Parts: sequence; C-alpha cells; structure tokens
Amino acid sequence: MSRELGGDHFRRRQAKAAPKGDLKPYWGEWIAVHAGEIVASGSSLAEVRGRDDVRLADLVMPVPPPEGRYLIVGAICEKSPTHSSAG
Repeated sequence: MSRELGGDHFRRRQAKAAPKGDLKPYWGEWIAVHAGEIVASGSSLAEVRGRDDVRLADLVMPVPPPEGRYLIVGAICEKSPTHSSAG
C-alpha cells in the first residue's frame, strides 16, 4: 500500500518539521532542525551535516529559506564503488 504524500497529511508533517522560534540569530547560516528544534548551526551545509549531533533524518536548511514554496529533501549516502562494465 502506498502512502499519499499530498494533502493535509503532508502539510501536518511539514509543519511539525519546520523550525520553531526566531531565526534571526541564524541569518546567513545553515541550521539543522529535529522535531522543530534547532539542534545545530554553521556556515555551510557540509559543516552542519558533519557534526556528530546532527542526525541523518534532521532537516538541514539555509536561513533565510528560499522564497516561495519549497521542499528540502536530503540524505547523506556513503560513496558507492564505481562500477564499470567490461566487455
């Protein structure tokens, strides 16, 4: 059974993940958000993602966020070995 990503369910999940509180102290930085709480900040995506206290599932976004509607989806994946086909 597939889960629908649109509608009210999606909006509720997005609102739950959104950062709560004043973002002005983080202006010009990247933040990591877990369950609405800012758990880390830094000057770059790599810096924030590289911190031990940032979970893979945490939302990482720039402040201010891009204008308009947006969806930030991210995951860190380990590098896969390069596959080449011989023949």
